[in-house]
Amino acid sequence: MPLEDWAQHWAIAKFLYDWQTLIAGLLAVLAAWRTIRATTKSADREVAASQAQTAVAQRQIETTIDLAQKRAEAEYDAFRIMLEAAMTRVLAEAAWAKKTYPNLLTQTTGASVGAHTLRNSITKGAFAELRGACVRLGSPLTGEFLYLEGEIDNFALQYEDRTTTTDSVIIRMGKHAGLGEQLKLIEAKATELRDKAARDRWGLILPGRAERPSGAG
Repeated sequence: MPLEDWAQHWAIAKFLYDWQTLIAGLLAVLAAWRTIRATTKSADREVAASQAQTAVAQRQIETTIDLAQKRAEAEYDAFRIMLEAAMTRVLAEAAWAKKTYPNLLTQTTGASVGAHTLRNSITKGAFAELRGACVRLGSPLTGEFLYLEGEIDNFALQYEDRTTTTDSVIIRMGKHAGLGEQLKLIEAKATELRDKAARDRWGLILPGRAERPSGAG
C-alpha cells in the first residue's frame, strides 16, 4: 500500500479513536430519541384507541338510557290509554244503571232486587291489571284509582239478605239509602280519572280522546 494511503487510514483511525466517546454519545442520543419517538407514537395510538372505545361506550350507554326511557314512556302511555278506557266503561255502566232504574236513585229507605242489580252494575273492567300497573309504574294517579275502586266495592256491598216466608229462599236486596249520592260520587271520580288519563305527558288532550275538563261531574 502506498505511503499516502497508510497516512490517510492512520488519520481516519486516529480521528475515530480520539472522538469515539463523542460519537458513541451521539449515537446513543440518536437511538434514545428514536426509542422515545416510537414510544410516544405507540402511547398516542393507545390513547386514541382508548378514547375511541370510551366514546363508543358512552354512545352505547346513552342509547341504552334513551331506549329505556322510551320503553318507560310507551308503557306509561299504554297504562293511561287502558285507564281511560276503564273509566269510560265505568261511566257507561253508571249511565245504564241510571237509565234503567231512575226511580231508585231518589229513594232513601228500604231495599229491592233492582237496587242490588244497580249496585253491582259497575263491573271494574281491567281494574286488576290497572292496580298492578299503578304499583309497577309508580303512577301519580294510584291514590285516586284505589279510592275509586274502594268506592265501587263499598257501593256493591250495601245489601241485605231476606228469606221468603213460603219456601225459605234467600233473596239478596240492595239498599236504597245513599244509592244516588254514591253513584254520583263514582261518576265524578271516574270522570276525573278519565280526563287525567286522556292527557299526554305535556298536559295536552290528544285528538279523539276525552274532552271534558278535569274534575267535571
